[in-house]
Amino acid sequence: MSAWVSVLDAAPATQTPAPDTDKLQQLKAQTQIDKWNASVWRAYVDESMKRADDSGDCNDARQAIEEFVSVFPSVTRIWVEFIAFETRMRAYDKLEALFTRCLRAVVAVPVWEKYLDYIKSVHSNAPIDRKEEARKTILKAFELVLSNVGLDRESGHIWLDYLKYVKNLDGLNSFELQQMMDLQRKVFHKALSIPLTNIEAIWKEYDAFENSLNKLTAKKLLSERSALYMTARTAYREMKIITAVIDAASKTWMPTPTTWSEADQEVLRAWKKYISWEKTNPLRLEDPSIVSARVMYAYKSALLMMRFFPELWYDAARYLIELGKLDEAAALLQQAVEALPRSLLLSFALAELEESRKREFSEISKVFDNLLTNLESSVVEVNQKYDTERDTLMALLRGGNDAAATSAVATGNSAEWDGERREEEREKEKERNQEIETKVEVARKRKIGKVKQAWSLVWVVYMRVARRSENVKAARNLFKQAKKSELCTYHVYVASALMEYYSSKDVGIACRIFEAGMKVFAEDNASPEFVLEYLSFLIQMNDENNARALFERALTVLQPEQARDIWSKFLSNEVNHGELANVLKLESRMKEAFSKDIDTPIAVRSMANRWAFLDIDFIGQEELGLSGNSAVVRTSKMGGATAARSGNIDFSSFSRPTNLDPVHSENIVTPELNKWTAYKPEAPEKLTPEKILPFIPPNEVHKELQQMKQKQPITQSQPQISQQQQQQQQQQQEKESEPPSSAPTTMIVAECIAQLLDRLPPASSYNGPILPLSEILDGLWRLPLPTPVGQSRLVPISLQDSQQHLNSGHSSANVFIQERGSHYTDDKSGSFRGRGRGRGRFGIAPASKRKGGYGSDEDQRFRKR
Repeated sequence: MSAWVSVLDAAPATQTPAPDTDKLQQLKAQTQIDKWNASVWRAYVDESMKRADDSGDCNDARQAIEEFVSVFPSVTRIWVEFIAFETRMRAYDKLEALFTRCLRAVVAVPVWEKYLDYIKSVHSNAPIDRKEEARKTILKAFELVLSNVGLDRESGHIWLDYLKYVKNLDGLNSFELQQMMDLQRKVFHKALSIPLTNIEAIWKEYDAFENSLNKLTAKKLLSERSALYMTARTAYREMKIITAVIDAASKTWMPTPTTWSEADQEVLRAWKKYISWEKTNPLRLEDPSIVSARVMYAYKSALLMMRFFPELWYDAARYLIELGKLDEAAALLQQAVEALPRSLLLSFALAELEESRKREFSEISKVFDNLLTNLESSVVEVNQKYDTERDTLMALLRGGNDAAATSAVATGNSAEWDGERREEEREKEKERNQEIETKVEVARKRKIGKVKQAWSLVWVVYMRVARRSENVKAARNLFKQAKKSELCTYHVYVASALMEYYSSKDVGIACRIFEAGMKVFAEDNASPEFVLEYLSFLIQMNDENNARALFERALTVLQPEQARDIWSKFLSNEVNHGELANVLKLESRMKEAFSKDIDTPIAVRSMANRWAFLDIDFIGQEELGLSGNSAVVRTSKMGGATAARSGNIDFSSFSRPTNLDPVHSENIVTPELNKWTAYKPEAPEKLTPEKILPFIPPNEVHKELQQMKQKQPITQSQPQISQQQQQQQQQQQEKESEPPSSAPTTMIVAECIAQLLDRLPPASSYNGPILPLSEILDGLWRLPLPTPVGQSRLVPISLQDSQQHLNSGHSSANVFIQERGSHYTDDKSGSFRGRGRGRGRFGIAPASKRKGGYGSDEDQRFRKR
């Protein structure tokens, strides 16, 4: 492939705006080129607002923000900036219109807080004669704001502001004062049942409030609300853990069409986990309406970030349908279709909901018509995109050739470009142009193929709904409309034919539709999928003659590789329902057609399929060693996707089983337990540190290691070796036992590992059977271990000390013991002893001798660290 073609693979070509002296116009041009580039939009809006602040002309800034909002309508930050801009410009008429647009669409605390600030600023300085009215307006504003975003955990400061405003009201009579007291208590009770970020501060305010009124009744009222407060506080801590991923991503998140990256999927999983948590009613609320309100608020909050994820829209609508709120579900789906006009899932869900509500078919048709129009417009966009990429690559290619020619003239080598050299360059340019054209057309065809499939699926579902809502005649009229389009695929013909048969049981009408499809998808475009569906229908109808005729006709218009699934389907039918002579004859013809498959995994697979039935593939699994692969081939045999023909099957997977098969417990070597020495514990009062883990002198350990290494018995008395030779051997052994200077002297391990090393006895004290270490490690490696919740504290241990303590019978974790503080001190005997405790190895008492087993106070202090 040419280097010019690789440019298309690396990134889609984009137009570069022409140089312009106006920076604002350049940024605007860039936003039109790359619609979802948030950084460019941010720079465009900032520049326009800066100019508006300097000049006072707000038209360009308003236009820039409106364009930004039209692309990112669910971004809270831009709405807040828009409100702040209009407030600075004192455009109160536009500000109120802006609140009307954004409050219901963006259910977020910052936006509603701006609305509350605006209401308070307008009505706080009202004259005396209108002070009562202004106070009621502000109270209503507080109630409106809290009814919409009061369930948000970040709304705690609004609850406190509400309480502070009610508390500081003046000019009240005794009756109104009592009403405000009751209102404060009511607000406290609501706030304390919500997991807010500042719920502890609200509880303190409530405690002071009740004690200021009556200390006798305060204790009773506080005890009644303490359970709800504790539940809400615990729920907030759980929520904070669950939403950690969401909180981290929300700081820089911009809702753009998903690419299904790992980051997108991680945030989606986090939102679904949080919503599922809300559905479990962690606050233990008795009112189902409050639980459903919290769940729906979680869905709305998720959709602000995950606007382009149809799954969340659909789940929210299904939740409302389960609650019986069909009108709200229909409104939500309508909003979802407006946000994602090309989403098949959301449009189908809306049409199905309207159908279940017994709406007129004309209203349901609008949903499908709008979806089809949007899909057809996407074809135009795809063509424009790839035309632009092709022209850009061609321009780059021509520019490179022109630069080379210009360079040749400048250096005086223009004579080299005469004659054959120029002709060679023209041929190379033609080849590059052809490569670019081919690459662009392949990408265009693949993208338009996806649009065609979506478009055809819409018509298939459209016909189903028409048949259910109206009759078969209405669905037939839709089929007549669909088949006229160039976007129509064979799926529409198959769906219409099967619908006609199952509705009227008329095989003739279905066959006429299939024959009409043969003229379009078999003879002209050579679509083996359609032929396979037609053949399956004839076999199901037991029309043997027409099935055989269709089989022979398909072999004349299709290449052998294209007709592989058709061969398999017809052979399967002959094996199950035909005569043996026909089966043998068909197998012989198939071997001739696919002579290259002899002695290949495909031939082995065909041999197994010859005697397979439904999910019984005994020969393939047990006698031919094709276990685990029958499901893949069964799909093709049952008339599914032609994976073998398209090259999607990895034929190496049809080989015999390898050593990567799952581990079976019966194959794992287990220790012979009859060789283990039975353990007979002594009485606790007779146990001493020396009996628990007897001290082994270092020279004895060293001798034992030398015996294992040299396989020679070493005794304490060897008269033939002189004392000088013994000293030389001892010095040599000490040098071998020392680690190399380049080796690390310390190692960082987890605290729990260091504790385990501290309690382990020396290796020389083990007298059991020798275990297959490699197989044990292999088995441990295959175990599905859970992911740790937190990270353990790491501590250093000395590798040099570990070797010395190994030889002296001590564990290598003495550094860890020393780090635990003054609870353990060194003993003259070489071990450690604890304060006021029975001691075991290194001064650590065994669990049987501690008070409370492993729950003693020393263990608790250790775990707290």
